[in-house]
Amino acid sequence: MPSGYNLKQLIQNEIRPILRKEDGNREAMYLYSLGTYWVAFETSAFQLACRCTGASIIPLRIREVPHPVLAACVHRKDLPACSQRLERMTLPAPHVDMGRYRQWREKKLEWFLEDMEKVKNRKA
Repeated sequence: MPSGYNLKQLIQNEIRPILRKEDGNREAMYLYSLGTYWVAFETSAFQLACRCTGASIIPLRIREVPHPVLAACVHRKDLPACSQRLERMTLPAPHVDMGRYRQWREKKLEWFLEDMEKVKNRKA
């Protein structure tokens, strides 16, 4: 099954509980399998991007969520310690410096939010 389909299913079925878990997350990295990729959201995405510099950062606009969501994806081979058979995994991670996380998030969302504003202005 294509990983894009898996991501869509994961978001449709589980984004609210995932984001609730991320809201209080300071010391774990929650990973979700998309076949040949692992994906993480918000604080876990920050942790994954710090651990794997080649992570793809994806800003998402999700209808049920009032703010943009950041996801990070890496190929399974980039996290060899992770079991190939698991669909979800929680890894211990260093305590998140929330100041660094907020700066990272703002930087990653800057162009995305600018583009959203342009689209909104075109529709007006």
